[in-house]
Amino acid sequence: MDHTLKVWNWRNGTCVRTLEGHTEGVVCLNYDSNVLASGSVDTTVKVWNFRTGECFTLRGHRDWVNAVHLWDGPGSEAKGDQELDIDPGKMLFSASDDGSIRLWDLNLRTCVRQFTGHVGQVQSIRLVMLDGGCGDDDKQARQQEKDEKKQEDKNGPVPVLISGSLDNTIRIWDVESGKARKTLFGHIEGVWSVQSDKLRVVSASHDRTIKVWNHGDGTCVATLVGHRGAVTCLALGDDKIVSGSDDGDIRVWSFAPPTDGSRY
Repeated sequence: MDHTLKVWNWRNGTCVRTLEGHTEGVVCLNYDSNVLASGSVDTTVKVWNFRTGECFTLRGHRDWVNAVHLWDGPGSEAKGDQELDIDPGKMLFSASDDGSIRLWDLNLRTCVRQFTGHVGQVQSIRLVMLDGGCGDDDKQARQQEKDEKKQEDKNGPVPVLISGSLDNTIRIWDVESGKARKTLFGHIEGVWSVQSDKLRVVSASHDRTIKVWNHGDGTCVATLVGHRGAVTCLALGDDKIVSGSDDGDIRVWSFAPPTDGSRY
């Protein structure tokens, strides 16, 4: 790994900019119309204006940063960062081999929340907006959710973070509190990738399977078997799951549940 990021013109295949700053390999990135975030083996996150190449560095993780995700959240009352053209409220999630997930306010350039609980490296994160959130692991938490439901309904969809870890679990987090609402058990080896929509969570594992989970109660509704190696990446469509594996295959699966009640 050469420690750099490159911005390409997809129309003609030319490199329009090389972004240098990381001291070790870059393993993940996420971007929007004007901001790019990158995570590295050097344990840092860098936030770039990829048009100018300017950046700043977020430090706090103690190991590789495996995943980053930009979010137009509520943020702080700070004004937008004019230097890097960052809008007010721009937030960033980062996940690391140190087992933690961090939420950063990009205008304050500081960590505002940590999500802890995984006992293995966190490999993948996804943010989904749910109506009224999702269920919790215990009765007290569920009662608290009921008490807050009216306020949640007024405020619209609730941000929920999904994470997959090499501790074999998937966690569903309440973004506002930083607490896990659910822990999903079922994989017998580490989870490399997670994807989600408003109804389902999908996870890909080193155990060579893909699991489909119900957001509401956290139950596994299907296990997809077919890959001969670790399943390391996923993509979701309206009615399809696409998976990539160390066996060299890409598979396309039907996302719609079977009508006869059988397994996928």
